[in-house]
Amino acid sequence: MRLPGIYFRHVAREVATQTLIVAVVLLAVLAIYQFSFVLGRAADGQIPGGIVPRLVLLTLRTNLGVILPFAVLLGVVLALGRLYCDSEITAAEAGGVGRAPLHAAAAVVVAPAAVLAAW
Repeated sequence: MRLPGIYFRHVAREVATQTLIVAVVLLAVLAIYQFSFVLGRAADGQIPGGIVPRLVLLTLRTNLGVILPFAVLLGVVLALGRLYCDSEITAAEAGGVGRAPLHAAAAVVVAPAAVLAAW
């Protein structure tokens, strides 16, 4: 089975873009929360003030394994939802493309994210 090149790239780009946007937003929210939490502990004198940025980055790296699966799930759902809403998937299926490019495009984004989350 041969995957259509342009349609596959379009779907993969849409899924990757939505996943990246969701991941950045989730990381920004978590970074703000972590920064305020660590800054509060530094203000109470529990930790030195000089290690606040380093501690925030370490907690973000730790929490990336939790955030990344949610970002991928939401990115795939948002991308496919937009494609369905704009009737692009319906038009592609009417043209005889099928759903294989959708699954392959999602797999192209999910596989590296799974490896990164596992690492």
